[in-house]
Amino acid sequence: MSALLLKDFYMILRYCRAFFLLIAVFFAISLVQEETVFFLIYPIILVSMIPITLLSYDERDKWDKYSSALPYTRAQLVSSKYLIGLFGGLLVLLISCLIQAVKMTKMGIFDMSYYMEICEMLFDISLMAPLLVLPFVFKFGVEKGRIVYYIVILGISIGAAALTSIELNVKSLMPDFSINYHMFTAAIIVFYIISWRLSIVFYRKRQL
Repeated sequence: MSALLLKDFYMILRYCRAFFLLIAVFFAISLVQEETVFFLIYPIILVSMIPITLLSYDERDKWDKYSSALPYTRAQLVSSKYLIGLFGGLLVLLISCLIQAVKMTKMGIFDMSYYMEICEMLFDISLMAPLLVLPFVFKFGVEKGRIVYYIVILGISIGAAALTSIELNVKSLMPDFSINYHMFTAAIIVFYIISWRLSIVFYRKRQL
């Protein structure tokens, strides 16, 4: 497994440099646009594309077929992509949360409970796209799965834009908002694990 992760890491360094530049740009814009977390969402969405990008290069270079001759199971091949996405998402999440803390402190509005809710929302978004898209990619291939990816990302982007544009005190309407949102996060984690397992099942049955 470590060799698969190392191979994907080298591929990221070679093929995903543009992602790093775009992420840095969005982080810079986020520091300027102090009143919104909207620009912190895009780096997380970009990172969620990395496993799909790696899979597209794997298919182009026939790695998916070549790997059948190597001592790796289909479960390990799937797991390496989920782990790469998870590690990358958590790294960008930590940076996003740090930037948000700096912004809130500079504006003099730092509130720990509100800050934790923002970080939790960003965490959920970091898992949402992969858990919805990767099973389709491993079942049907990158090209068909990419269509699902664009639909999911469009939905997340519209939802994020709506949340950041509506001036609404959600807590006043839902006193138990924090409890409900923690339950939503727990559900996202469970579905992420289910998605991981489904991808393994689909990829084992897929003819390469």
